[in-house]
Amino acid sequence: MLIYDKEIKSYPWDKLYKRELFQGILFPVGRIFEDYATMYKVFMRAHKVYQTSQPLYQYVHVANSLSRNFNPKGEYHFFQAVKERFLFMQNHPWLINDMKRFTAETVSLTFTVLKRFIRMDRSISMVDEVKEIKAFFCSFAGFDREHLDVIRYMKIVLMMRFLTHYATFLRIVKN
Repeated sequence: MLIYDKEIKSYPWDKLYKRELFQGILFPVGRIFEDYATMYKVFMRAHKVYQTSQPLYQYVHVANSLSRNFNPKGEYHFFQAVKERFLFMQNHPWLINDMKRFTAETVSLTFTVLKRFIRMDRSISMVDEVKEIKAFFCSFAGFDREHLDVIRYMKIVLMMRFLTHYATFLRIVKN
């Protein structure tokens, strides 16, 4: 459940842990979304996980927080975490039931990040980072679409095929 970040989120603050689960695992320094890049490694070490639906913690969402607003460096950090997570699971496929579903989720998240970069202000220069995201995204050509809805799948395929023209397409649609 944690790997899909749906029912159990990658937040470290809403869980209790045994100290030994963190031995040798560090949060990446200087990055946001460091929890997304780390917590699956901690959970991998746990022999048992218990969940309760009883609210024991109150969290206040801040509207202008780093994780809620577009920030090119933050988006790149999120992409790094998504990529690291995918490569980790690719090397440990026995940890999840359905690698095809996880791959579709990774493609979808990478698509979202790439779309945000394509829409961003051109004065922000992160050329190498965008190239890395594009290369990773396009490496999934021909992935199994079984776990994506048709519209999302079509958008992803169109972006993969017409990546160089996608920004122009968005400007035309916007105008």
